[in-house]
Amino acid sequence: MKKRQLRKILKIVAKQINRGDFTPLKPVHFRAIDRARLGFFHRKYVTEFRPWWYSDSVIWKDLDLVEEIRKHSKIWNKEFQEWSGIDSDLYTEYFQKNHKKSA
Repeated sequence: MKKRQLRKILKIVAKQINRGDFTPLKPVHFRAIDRARLGFFHRKYVTEFRPWWYSDSVIWKDLDLVEEIRKHSKIWNKEFQEWSGIDSDLYTEYFQKNHKKSA
């Protein structure tokens, strides 16, 4: 997806979700946001966390991998929120209301 298209979709979705309007998004918009989030977090993991975790300065026996990933993911969540303009808590609420797990 082109950057200008993604920016346009981010703006539309951010406006809707930040208003508290949880009506279902168009499938195209939802997929674009979902891919953007996944790509953002994957890129942060590959470029920031993994090099830090496997560097020589980190002493693994003193750290818990899951706890460290959670710490970093909170920071990345804030960065995604700033980049996209979408409130993460409201997005989570939207997702829970509109995208139920199929059992």
